[in-house]
Amino acid sequence: MKIIRPFYLFFLFSCLHKNNNQYFNPSPTLDSTYKSSFPIGFGFHFIDLESDSSYLISNHFNSISTANAFKFEAIHPHSDEYDFKESDSIISFAQKHNMNVRGHTLVWGNRNPYWLIWDTKGNMVNRSILEDRLKEHILTVVGRYKNKVYAWDVVNEAVFDNQKEFLKPIVWYKILGEEYIYKAFQYTHEADSNALLFYNDYDAEQPSKRDRIVKLIKHMNGKNIPIHGIGIQGHWTTKNLNLSDLESAIDIYSAMGLQVHITELHITKPEDPNATDDVTMQELASIYHDLFLVLLKHKHQITGVTFWQSENAKNRYYPLFDSLLKPTIVYQSIVNANSSN
Repeated sequence: MKIIRPFYLFFLFSCLHKNNNQYFNPSPTLDSTYKSSFPIGFGFHFIDLESDSSYLISNHFNSISTANAFKFEAIHPHSDEYDFKESDSIISFAQKHNMNVRGHTLVWGNRNPYWLIWDTKGNMVNRSILEDRLKEHILTVVGRYKNKVYAWDVVNEAVFDNQKEFLKPIVWYKILGEEYIYKAFQYTHEADSNALLFYNDYDAEQPSKRDRIVKLIKHMNGKNIPIHGIGIQGHWTTKNLNLSDLESAIDIYSAMGLQVHITELHITKPEDPNATDDVTMQELASIYHDLFLVLLKHKHQITGVTFWQSENAKNRYYPLFDSLLKPTIVYQSIVNANSSN
């Protein structure tokens, strides 16, 4: 039997880690490249606390968005139980590395535990009960992280995709009506008056949906509901990103006195979201380059850009980094956009 001695294991690990560090620290980093323009963030999972990926993220980004740890079913799985293990660990990581935190998300139509909406007999709870549960949840979660989370995606994806409708008929809406949105923002502000409050949605740059989001914001303004910004989710493909629409949306939201964040930025090829062939990577590099030229043009209106992870567990940081965590041509194209601006 061949025995690998502890010293050899330590030496081997040290060499691998040393070799990987050159990938983790290319010059310049995304953080340093865009430091004078807007914060560059990353969607952070609990698994990212592993040594290599945490090192990569803390060196390239200056903020993180909690991908799943703050979602209702994760942090409040039972009516009498909160689970802060993952969220506390992520907050500690951010504080250790002097990174800001965006809390994602307090209210969403998905990822809600059964107990929240249904009673023990399988009946939908009434308005009073759900409103009490919403308030208790937000005051507890936001209160725990007061002054540790600088911005919250308070409500996520509430506006309908169909231009003939306004708000999605999710259970929150069925029970509380439009008020669930207003209450969520009010309770969040009550729990932490210093936090920035965002409405976050995909296709928020597309004219028809943008207009419905504007309608929602006007309703909120009319009722003096606190809201500070819009999160435009960047779940785009190589076929559907319209930079002209994006520019118009940034201008319109900004004119309403709102900060604009690009959230969940992850552009893919629709036919194969995980394609890494040379042609695909060149196409993605060109698109990201053009996108960042637009973002730099509007840097006085944009106060945050947050990248999202790949759904492919083997290549979580695609297309910025390859499976060895080495920066790709997409990464370089984003750096180059700042140089050519």
